[in-house]
Amino acid sequence: ASPKAETETADERREDAKKAGAREESRARETVKSIAALVVVLLVLELVVRVVFAVRHAMVEYVALPYVMGGDFGPQPPWADGERMRMHDPELFWRGRPDFEQKYVNLFTAVESDEVRRAVLRRFSPSLPAELQGNPTWRVKLDHEGFRGDALGPKNPDALRVVCLGDSWTFGASVDQDASYPAQVEKLLATQYPGKKLEVKNLGIIGHSSFQGVKLLPTAMALEPDVLVIAYAMNERHWAGYKSSDPIAAPKTPLFAHSELYKLLKYWAQSIAWKPKPMNDLLRWEAGQRVSLEAFEDEGELEDWMQRSLADYDANVMTMMKAARDRKMDVVLVYPEFWVDGPYGRAARRIAQREGVPLVDVSKIVGDERARRAYELESKLGLRPDGSVKPPEGDTVEIVMRVRKGAREGQGPIYIAGPYPEWGDLAPNTVELYDDGTHGDQKAGDGVWSRAFSMPKGKPLYYVWTASGARGAWTGLDVPVLRDVKVPATYDRARYYAPIDTFGEMPLYGDPWHTDAEGNGLVAKDLARALATLPRVTAFVTRGGAAPAN
Repeated sequence: ASPKAETETADERREDAKKAGAREESRARETVKSIAALVVVLLVLELVVRVVFAVRHAMVEYVALPYVMGGDFGPQPPWADGERMRMHDPELFWRGRPDFEQKYVNLFTAVESDEVRRAVLRRFSPSLPAELQGNPTWRVKLDHEGFRGDALGPKNPDALRVVCLGDSWTFGASVDQDASYPAQVEKLLATQYPGKKLEVKNLGIIGHSSFQGVKLLPTAMALEPDVLVIAYAMNERHWAGYKSSDPIAAPKTPLFAHSELYKLLKYWAQSIAWKPKPMNDLLRWEAGQRVSLEAFEDEGELEDWMQRSLADYDANVMTMMKAARDRKMDVVLVYPEFWVDGPYGRAARRIAQREGVPLVDVSKIVGDERARRAYELESKLGLRPDGSVKPPEGDTVEIVMRVRKGAREGQGPIYIAGPYPEWGDLAPNTVELYDDGTHGDQKAGDGVWSRAFSMPKGKPLYYVWTASGARGAWTGLDVPVLRDVKVPATYDRARYYAPIDTFGEMPLYGDPWHTDAEGNGLVAKDLARALATLPRVTAFVTRGGAAPAN
């Protein structure tokens, strides 16, 4: 090729390269513009979602607290995050949100199905459905440190101050602001000692154990109490092996996980994919858990993790007691759990006896009152057993299960379901009870549905009620808790009448795990009696002021 042709070819190549570069540059600019536009759109959507969530939160008057078997709620809606009363804490794992205030409505009631409860949890509308308007409500107000009640200032030397360390029982889960047992004991003390200055501070946090109690000691001691109340039990097994010196790392989340838009999209995706577990499986699992826990009654056969947990509980309680005694404070120990004579209850009793401190046993207080009310109801309805039945044969007994309808149940029978062939092997609305004077029913037409079953003695039997739903379908549901009955192994008659349940209600239960306001009142009375026996309280009453902490 000639030099001229080669020059022209080189020029063309340069021109082509220049054009290609321009095209690449143009594409890059378009890509940047597209990315920028996408970022702007996402930021606008993020802002819109946050504004919508904030507006909704401002309009919420009551937050619904549904309960379902096995805690099988499914995906949690992100718009409810602003209604949570707890936050992560590097020392305590979680604590209350400072200056938090919220009203709640309790769904520990009968409903048509568990899906109704889940629907309330996922409900975006800030208003409550009409059918929940009459449900019990309660208010929570936290101080600037995230503890329930008003903050306390410097200690008045003429005042008696009681500080309560504890879990959700002390916090007062499912009861109003002035109905927790610390709040009620403060009112009782004011009545018992008129004219005296008395202060009770509630340091209970939902989900805490004695592990966190030790970590809260500096906070408790800074309040300079005359009496320290220590009340832990139900969460202990979840913290087995933790030491007060162990660091609690904050949960690691990527930056985009803080996006409300991302959380909303993730929630929608999870909701589409999620399927609730069958109720039969949840109940069978719950019954299995309860059977496993009942096995702990023989402490000689405790599993290693449970032995470690009980040892941790003893060590943590002793650490708290020593801190109090080193400052000349009195101590009261509280066992806050429904589990009568459970392993932590026995551990608390041993500590109380060993250390010479009062013990308030909530399980006995609530259990005794429930038994008293059951006896009273039987007497009122004329359904006390006559005691004329022949002695039993073998290890079985004829047990008569009994239940009344609550305020919301309509026409039709009530059914029992449990993990035993006699109770339908958890087939709902299948095993019918009667109110016609047959099948073990004591009085026809008295509103108490009954049926006799041949069942074993000496072990707990677990069951639920359903009310006239479709056969084999989990509809017409009772309160979301697995009920139980136990015929003592030493029972010497052939027929045993179970306490009369009320469909949709459980006396002295505020939810599946905690007592209600009445139960808190009973605990407060017992605690007030225990406080009255303490040296510092006695000195306060007789001298007109708190005993010196020398």
